Amino acid sequence: MKSLSTRLNDKGYFIIRNLLDKSDVDSYREALCLLAGEKARFTPEKAAYEGWTVGDGVSLHRVFWPLIWNERLVASLRDAFSPDGEVCFTQHSDLHVNNGIIGWHRDSADRRFGIGSDWDESKAKYRVVRVAIYLQSFTESGFKLGVMPGSHRLPYRLFEFQCKAFARIRRAVTDKRNILPPIVFGEKPTWIEFNPGDCIVFDTRLLHSGGPVHGPKYAIYLSYGINNAHSHRHRDYYLKERPDLGYREMSPELVDRLREENLLLR
Repeated sequence: MKSLSTRLNDKGYFIIRNLLDKSDVDSYREALCLLAGEKARFTPEKAAYEGWTVGDGVSLHRVFWPLIWNERLVASLRDAFSPDGEVCFTQHSDLHVNNGIIGWHRDSADRRFGIGSDWDESKAKYRVVRVAIYLQSFTESGFKLGVMPGSHRLPYRLFEFQCKAFARIRRAVTDKRNILPPIVFGEKPTWIEFNPGDCIVFDTRLLHSGGPVHGPKYAIYLSYGINNAHSHRHRDYYLKERPDLGYREMSPELVDRLREENLLLR
């Protein structure tokens, strides 16, 4: 089997099955539902428009902090990042309940392939990843995550063109946003099903999209990188360049704990 480092480098992602056990899944689902309030009630119509999300959610709500230094997750990241550098928490985090809005995109600061400092590895290797932890089954939600393998290394311009063209047509003829484009030409994406507690780690430059949901969906997102300019750029983008998302400086208590866990970006 290929190493985690090789999978992350070649495909742009790897999966950790059963990262959380049932008791943790139940506990975090309960915490999300308490925060989401009325929006924790699933209806198909609201899933496309009114899913509950909070940017910087993990940092803001200490009940989720233990996920940041989850031993198995951090050990997997250290394997994946070796020998490039140490693992650091880069703060980009979200909490989602019943969020079914979809669309192909990247999570990096520079989202157009090959344009911007995220794509320049001449001075520092790009090792910034997004971690998505799902707390529901495919049977329960109908949710799959789509990824375009290798799109952190290859342009896939035809695929992106088709997605953008379909999005323009969709906006012009319908108000339904949870419709995926019928990709006819070129490479096909990979669609991944999850069970409660499963996790995917992917390069933030990887093209990805959620699929439609037909039942309750719960997700927690984190981000990590190695201690270099790319990771600082990623954190600063969400903290300083996206005020609409509500990011703020982490609490001194969280900073101290990250330092203790050797996860603080310096």
